Amino acid sequence: MLKIAINKEKICIPDKYEPTIFDFDGYQYTDTILGQICFKIFDTPGMSCFDRLRQLIYLDANIAVICYSVDSRQSFWNARHRWYDEIRYGFCPKGIPIILAATKTDLRNDSNILNRLKNEGNTIISTEEGKQLAECIEAYAYSECTSKDRKSILELFREALKAYCNFGKLTQTENTKNIYSRLKRKLEYHKIICTVC
Repeated sequence: MLKIAINKEKICIPDKYEPTIFDFDGYQYTDTILGQICFKIFDTPGMSCFDRLRQLIYLDANIAVICYSVDSRQSFWNARHRWYDEIRYGFCPKGIPIILAATKTDLRNDSNILNRLKNEGNTIISTEEGKQLAECIEAYAYSECTSKDRKSILELFREALKAYCNFGKLTQTENTKNIYSRLKRKLEYHKIICTVC
């Protein structure tokens, strides 16, 4: 699980993992077209003892982001066989857009991690494997990010905003100015759930 606080200068990342039962972060993002957008990210607990709490969060979510770590085959498996099924067939609104996100992509170049995985009989999860899974679950988008690269995290947020815009089923014939002003109002404080394996 990754906690991120974004401001104009940098991304603040805790030095060590701190487990949470439920984590909520509000963000403001400035888009060149939409202007200032506020949204909420609900980081849901993955332990099965919190299944019911997590399912309450799903009820009025607008977007689901399923994350897996590139150095964990178990989290990759969970992305498909646990989180996708829970989101698609469980409590999320029907047809909610899903973004599949590979995290910790900087570890693909870490020789210590690669050696550890090799000794365990595993390999790092490739971009191609991630894209195949995204296609399999019919994800709206596939994104890769690392906490060490602010741009990759912002790109994930952009994908989430695009998914929300397309989920709103806007028609191409509307006046562009009306589209963006309507989207700006709609996007203010909408929920994006983030399930981390």
